[in-house]
Amino acid sequence: MTNSQNFYREIAPLSAEDSFLVFDRVKNRFDFPIHYHPEFEINFIFNGKGAKRIVGDHI
Repeated sequence: MTNSQNFYREIAPLSAEDSFLVFDRVKNRFDFPIHYHPEFEINFIFNGKGAKRIVGDHI
């Protein structure tokens, strides 16, 4: 990842043969750093009462 104005460019570990990648993270807090990348990202948050996500210029 490289730092650009407190945003991180995430490099997804995809190979030329991959069509998608799945991560399974179980956490008590959503504290992933603000980042960007050219790939699409889908998040499923279970039991996230009060959780806020920032995507582009939307909250």
